[in-house]
Amino acid sequence: MNGIHYMITTAMRQPHGGVPQQYMSERIVQRGDVLVTEISTSYWGYSGQILRTFTIGEGPTPDYERLHAVAEEAFERVAAVIRDGTGVDEVLDAAEIVHTRGYTIYDDFLHGANQLPPIVRTRRTFRGAPPDFHFRENMCLVIQPNVVSDDGLMGVQFGEMLRVTRTGVERLHEYPRRLIVCDAQG
Repeated sequence: MNGIHYMITTAMRQPHGGVPQQYMSERIVQRGDVLVTEISTSYWGYSGQILRTFTIGEGPTPDYERLHAVAEEAFERVAAVIRDGTGVDEVLDAAEIVHTRGYTIYDDFLHGANQLPPIVRTRRTFRGAPPDFHFRENMCLVIQPNVVSDDGLMGVQFGEMLRVTRTGVERLHEYPRRLIVCDAQG
């Protein structure tokens, strides 16, 4: 069953948006663009979600390379603190790296499978979370730092669904954790 398939393309050198859109534009993808995606689906009650950023026909500009590095670092820091019993405060502390590096987020930083609680942002973008929430073993969640510039015109998505274990998190995807450079044909 199709879930989320949000995307945005924009020129890396003159970006006009950093957040995947629910409705596609008629813009034609071009060399030098960035494609930011958020995709989810489910099959017989099992769901998955993955968020990746792609560049078209060339590597990322220094600005996009830095944005993506911050998103990866934020993802890894948050993933490193989650295990059975972790509370929301530990996630918020780890996610603070986005702001320390000079950016912000637009979307939820972390949420349960299928948008279930907890829905967590960062301390500076906080909209509330269950106050006594603790992650539990076998819970599935999505870590998805949507790191954006302060004006929101430039951004990346990076993340995926994970399973909480007693001692950490387990990957549910094999797709590479990196910014992908696509070859432009024609």
